[in-house]
Amino acid sequence: MQYRIILPKSVQKDLEKLDKKIRMRVIITLQELSKDPFAGKKLQGEHAGQWSVRAWPYRVIYRINKGELVVLVIRIAHRQGAY
Repeated sequence: MQYRIILPKSVQKDLEKLDKKIRMRVIITLQELSKDPFAGKKLQGEHAGQWSVRAWPYRVIYRINKGELVVLVIRIAHRQGAY
């Protein structure tokens, strides 16, 4: 089963601002998430219910909706300010 990736407009804008090389790295990471969204790291504490995956030096923060087979990307941010 393949998950559908949803990027809200604010996340799309963040993605467009990235350097081309990093943007491609993030896009490849998103393609991989569509195949296996559980490959990321499950977050805890105030970020419970969210997942994170590396697209060095950035992090993709997302939620998984298993019932609808959807990955909702919440944020794409540099690793130092992602959380």
